[in-house]
Amino acid sequence: MQNTKHLSRELQQQSDAWLVSHDSKFDPLVYGTPPQRQLRRKAFGELTMLVYIDRVLGTTGTLRPLSDLVLERTNEHRYYELLLRNPSQFRLYAPSLAYVYALDELDQSASDTLSFAINQESTWSKERKPCQLMDLSHVCKLSEQGERSPDMRTLIELSNQYNPPDIIESTLKMAYELTHNIFFWHHFGVDHPAYPSVPAPENANDRYPGLLLRYLADENYDIALELLLSGVLQRTLSPVTVQLVLEEVTGVINEHGYVPGPQLDDDGVSGGDTLDDELNIDETDHLDEEVTSWRQHYHTTLVAAVVSRVLRAEWDDFVAETQREDHDCSYGELISLGHVLRVFGDYDLEEGSQRLIEISDSRVSDAFPIAFTSAISFLERQRNQRGKYGYWTDERLLFTSKGSRAESFDEDLVAPVSELCETAIREATRSHEHRH
Repeated sequence: MQNTKHLSRELQQQSDAWLVSHDSKFDPLVYGTPPQRQLRRKAFGELTMLVYIDRVLGTTGTLRPLSDLVLERTNEHRYYELLLRNPSQFRLYAPSLAYVYALDELDQSASDTLSFAINQESTWSKERKPCQLMDLSHVCKLSEQGERSPDMRTLIELSNQYNPPDIIESTLKMAYELTHNIFFWHHFGVDHPAYPSVPAPENANDRYPGLLLRYLADENYDIALELLLSGVLQRTLSPVTVQLVLEEVTGVINEHGYVPGPQLDDDGVSGGDTLDDELNIDETDHLDEEVTSWRQHYHTTLVAAVVSRVLRAEWDDFVAETQREDHDCSYGELISLGHVLRVFGDYDLEEGSQRLIEISDSRVSDAFPIAFTSAISFLERQRNQRGKYGYWTDERLLFTSKGSRAESFDEDLVAPVSELCETAIREATRSHEHRH
C-alpha cells in the first residue's frame, strides 16, 4: 500500500494542474447568459476557499494563476458590488471576500462592503437551514464580525450531525449538509481561535463509513471525498480505509486528468448543492459542450485539491487519534458492501437482498459492522402489515393501470421478492451473530 502523504501530494499536483489549465472558467466577471454568470460566480467562491486553505496550510506554489485571479477580482468594485446589489445571495458572494479578508489581502473599500453587508437586515431576514447558517457563522468569524456570528454549538445541535441521517434512507443532499457542517465547525482542520477546538458531537460519527461506501459504489467521488475528509476531521474512519480511497481516486485522476464529477440531472445540477436556494442555474441549453464538461468535473477536482492538502496536514494526528481500527479488506470488498447500501438506497429490494446474501460471510461485514447491520435493519423495516416486503403503492397502480390484476402483482412480483428478503435477513443475521 502506497504512502498516504505521497498519494495526497500526487492527487494535489494533478488536481491543481487541471484547475490551473481551466483558470479562465472561474472568472466571475466574464459576461454570459445568466446561468453562465451564476455558474462562474459559484465556482469562483469555491476556488477562493481553496486558495485560502492553500495559503494558510503553506502548500502554495502550484495555484499562482488562480490565486492572482482571486486577489484581483475580490478587490474589484465590479465584483464586491454584486454583494450590495444581491443581498439575498449573501452566501454566494460574501465568502470570497471573507476568505481574502482573512488573508489580509482585501483592500479597505472591499472590506467596508463586506462589513456593511454583514450588518444589513436583509442578510439575516432570509430563513436558512442549520448548515447554511453555519456558512454565515463561518463568514462572520473570518471577517472578524464575531458579534454577528450565529453560535456554532447551537447550530450543530440543530443539524444532522446531531440528528444523524440514515445510511440508506438519507438523500444525497443530506450527505452534503452533513459534510458542510463538519467543514465549517473544524475550519477545514486549520487551528483558529474563533472556531471550536474539539470535534463536533459524535452522534453521526458511525454513519460516515457506511455513507462513504455507499457513494463510492455509485462512483460519486464528489460527495465521497467530502465524506472522507469529514470522517478524518471527526476521527471516525480507519487509516486503511482512507488509504484505499486515496489509491482509487489517485488512479482515477491519473487516468482522466481530473476527478470525474457526478452525472448532472435534467436541470444540470448534481443533486447536492447547499447553495441551490440562492442560485438559478437550470438553463443548461445555454451552456456549450466545453462549459458543460468543465461544470461537471470542476467541483470534484477542486474538492480533491482541498482534501489532498488538509489530509496531509491532518494525517499524523488522525492516525494517533482515530476511533476506528484498521482492517484487511481490499477496495473491492469495500465496494461490495457499498453496492448493497447503494441498491437499497434505490429501493431495489431484490438486487439488494441478493448482494447482501453474497457478502454475509465476508470479512467486510466485520470491518464495517454498523453499515452491515444497517442493511439488515433496512430490510426488516420493509416488512409490511400483511407480512410481505416492500411498500409498492405506485408500482401496483402502474401495474393495474395496464389492465393487470392486483392479485397477479402480489403473486408474481411481491411474493418472490419477499421470500428473497426473508432469506437475506436470515443469512445476514446468522452470519453477524456467529461472528460477534
